[in-house]
Amino acid sequence: MTQPGTIKERFPATAADVRHALIRTDAALDAGGAAEPLRIRAEIALGEIFNNIVEHAYDGAEAVHQRDILICLTLQASGIDCDVRDWGKPMPDGGLPARPYPPIDAGDVPGLPEGGFGWALVRDLADDLCYRREDGQNILQFHLSQPD
Repeated sequence: MTQPGTIKERFPATAADVRHALIRTDAALDAGGAAEPLRIRAEIALGEIFNNIVEHAYDGAEAVHQRDILICLTLQASGIDCDVRDWGKPMPDGGLPARPYPPIDAGDVPGLPEGGFGWALVRDLADDLCYRREDGQNILQFHLSQPD
């Protein structure tokens, strides 16, 4: 922790490092007094975002000078302010995916989707979700509110 209520970390964009970063983030949020429901919300949203960075932003990215993820989380009474940055490829079409949850037919068990839920989950969990590309960085900012 760099100051009371703030967590800053930079880590390599690999699946293993994402898992370790999520564990460290949860421990830091716990130490900062965040209740378990808010920490669970943070783990789901950040896990989806981090994994998307690993799988999509850096997948096939040409000669990026660094393959890291940078996070800054600020614990507030209302929840957590989040800033996530990477140096990978920009979001398709320059903005956040608007895709809803994939269609589900419970009668077609073999045809159930295995993915496509990530951005829909993030959109459900996050408030004030904002994406921009600046100086070769993807910048995603949002707030995770205390659950009711």
